[in-house]
Amino acid sequence: MNVLDRTIPPKAQRIKQIPIVKPQKLSLSNGLGVYAIHAPEQEILQISWVFDVGNYDSTLPAQSLYAVKMLAEGTKQKTAQEINEAIDEFGAFLDLQSDADQTNITLYTPARYADNTIPIIAELLFEASFPENEWQIFLLKQQKDLAVNLQKTAFLASRAFTEILFKNHPYGKVISPELLADYPKNEVINFYKNFLLKNPFCIYLTGNFPDNTLQILDKYFSPLSLEPQTKPTFELKNTTEKVFIEKNDSLQNSLCVGKLTIGRNHADYTKLNVCSTILGGYFGSRLMQNIREEKGLTYGIYSTLRNMRWATYFVIGADVRAEAYKLALQEIYKEIQLLQQEKVSEAELEKVKNYMAGSLANELTNANAQMHLQSIIHLQNLPENYYEEFLERLYAVSSEDVLAVAQKYLDSSQMLEVVAGKR
Repeated sequence: MNVLDRTIPPKAQRIKQIPIVKPQKLSLSNGLGVYAIHAPEQEILQISWVFDVGNYDSTLPAQSLYAVKMLAEGTKQKTAQEINEAIDEFGAFLDLQSDADQTNITLYTPARYADNTIPIIAELLFEASFPENEWQIFLLKQQKDLAVNLQKTAFLASRAFTEILFKNHPYGKVISPELLADYPKNEVINFYKNFLLKNPFCIYLTGNFPDNTLQILDKYFSPLSLEPQTKPTFELKNTTEKVFIEKNDSLQNSLCVGKLTIGRNHADYTKLNVCSTILGGYFGSRLMQNIREEKGLTYGIYSTLRNMRWATYFVIGADVRAEAYKLALQEIYKEIQLLQQEKVSEAELEKVKNYMAGSLANELTNANAQMHLQSIIHLQNLPENYYEEFLERLYAVSSEDVLAVAQKYLDSSQMLEVVAGKR
């Protein structure tokens, strides 16, 4: 009998195909798009109303987030408690979120109760009342949360990095305790009236939805009269600032290093993504091996490409021992330099490609994850076959490509560097 030698890892094999599920493209009678993936095995429906507005469109930091959060705090018909009870009655769950570019109302509901829960969303959207008492309670919670976060070096570093990288740009707006102390509710209501009620949105529907679901959505959301607004454009420039935020009671220092870079629509994006993954995009990355495993300066360090609609940036982040942050920065720049001077080995490159292919395949285990890809395609104006051709682009990346993009896009002299903690 052959005995399995567990000291020898199994041979890695390339994933030949990632199954991408294409949603049905439907529409309401007023032209609003509905994208549907029918998943008979999924009795909990996910229905997302995705608005093409976010922090980019706000005049104040967090304005879009506060506007959507307040929808559940009261309508002309119901108090916040009654809204919660109405949703709980049917075993449903509501998630209200807003980020740089989008505002989302997401309903998770048992399929058999969709005709009961969808009208609740229509009521929240069309009859929000923004009650003063709930607004003050909401603000108080935001103040407490911000006060807690401002004690964390990771929050301080990330916040300052975003604010400086996107100076004079909507993405750079950050909330302050002073603004929260007297945040104008009328500005939140203005965002609700001028953006959430007037801009087109898409509906993403996944699960074992009944045949009449589209009719129910049409009944409640087709009366909208839409007035899409032209978005202003802003110039972006890299900055090479070196910023230190002092917090002398901290036991660790948090650092962010990065720069503006190319987005998903650029021909070099996949090559740069592979390069970033080699550097710090997975547990076996070079930064992890150097700064965590060999030098013990951190529990974790990462590098990634972060994509918004109007900008993409490369960032390296870590929490390190306070007394060792300078060494950590030195080693980060050293690892970048190595990528610019020496070609990555075929073995390491193949390992990273397999990791990236496996990660995407592993994410796409249900209809909700498949639909998330569709929302990215819409947000960033990508070709419809963008993810279907992912493996072809990935496996085509060579060691020469990695060397070239490291030299072209990871110039250390162009990096913004932010450290928060003990000097």
